[in-house]
Amino acid sequence: MSGTLDFLIFAQDRCTQTPHWLHSIMGRPAKGFPQ
Repeated sequence: MSGTLDFLIFAQDRCTQTPHWLHSIMGRPAKGFPQ
């Protein structure tokens, strides 16, 4: 669970700077992500 929490916190902290690997997984630009 801690790993998932850390990931969520990391993703939330990087909401303005989405990693390129996340772009590849989602297959859409960061601007397309819901906030």
